[in-house]
Amino acid sequence: MRRAALLVALLLWAVCAAAASAADPSPVPDRTLRIVAYNIWGLDREPPDRLIEALAARGPAVVGLIEVTQARAEAIAADAGLAALFPYQVLRPSAANGGLAMLSSWPIEVAPDDRSLPVIHAAVDLDGVPLTVIVAHAPTPLGAADRDTVLERLRTMLLEEQAMGRSAILAGDLNVTDLEPAFRSLVDGFVDVPAAVSWLPPRTWGADPDGLVLLRIDHIITTPDVVPLSSAVDCDASGSDHCLVEATVAIPALGR
Repeated sequence: MRRAALLVALLLWAVCAAAASAADPSPVPDRTLRIVAYNIWGLDREPPDRLIEALAARGPAVVGLIEVTQARAEAIAADAGLAALFPYQVLRPSAANGGLAMLSSWPIEVAPDDRSLPVIHAAVDLDGVPLTVIVAHAPTPLGAADRDTVLERLRTMLLEEQAMGRSAILAGDLNVTDLEPAFRSLVDGFVDVPAAVSWLPPRTWGADPDGLVLLRIDHIITTPDVVPLSSAVDCDASGSDHCLVEATVAIPALGR
């Protein structure tokens, strides 16, 4: 009698466990991502080899490039090594403020081009974990009164992604220093990744042969759910007067 009761109990447990497993599948784990932002400087006449080598060294990642000329876009598109590491590429050399590009190791779905705003806006599929990446190049504040307007629109884009429950990253040359009120307004409520992982974030623009770097105007900013893990710059990745900025972050899975 006891044996029969035990068998019935085991059978009921197995049925309940199977039902629970079907109703609650194993959760998708968080994803770790390296994000790169680099103004490669449209006036750089150096052959593209060093730039391509620097990008290849950072795969797999999502890479945002700024000031991408037609010649640079063609060199990137023609490189078989980059194609293998970054099979998903968006090249817009005719974009405002000097051209933009996004290279990704993961599938991306790109929003239609908005000619009024210098951005590439894409949904990235990190093996089941969704992420929005916005690569941007704000106008210079020298003689361009609309820079702050662009920054406000970029903030609105981040707020919209947050309101829809989506993790988002804004990366690029925003032509605003981290000491300006416009930058503080932009990042209010969001995460300035280099500042979150270092008490003295490195500067990113004004690089010259003597190693002088003047200002931090290239930024990586995320919604609050994204966890910053590390950040670094490379001021010798090509002949640009900007430094390459990279960060490693953790993207939360759905339902977190």
